[in-house]
Amino acid sequence: MGFWKMTEYMDLRPRASVEEIGLDPNKATPLDLLLAVIRNASLPLHTRLRAANIAAPFIHPKLSVVASVTTEDMAARLERAKARADAVRLIPAQPAAEPAQSFNRRF
Repeated sequence: MGFWKMTEYMDLRPRASVEEIGLDPNKATPLDLLLAVIRNASLPLHTRLRAANIAAPFIHPKLSVVASVTTEDMAARLERAKARADAVRLIPAQPAAEPAQSFNRRF
């Protein structure tokens, strides 16, 4: 089925205008438009979900790394970590057992 044949079955009309959504086109930001699309129950669910997916990074903060500021300098922290690492008791290594005789199989 060709593209033009498919367009006979598709509804290509715009679903809602800016005025129907209830936004002032001169003052609305793109985020306002996305939020209005999300809140408009007359639009299809897939359209509203796509708008929510696009708007989410601008509404919810990202988790990020928080720096811990201390009065201790890096050299002192490194020495303390080194002393902790030296205090750890290591388990002595055991010699590996000889592997058992394996069968000669052809795969």
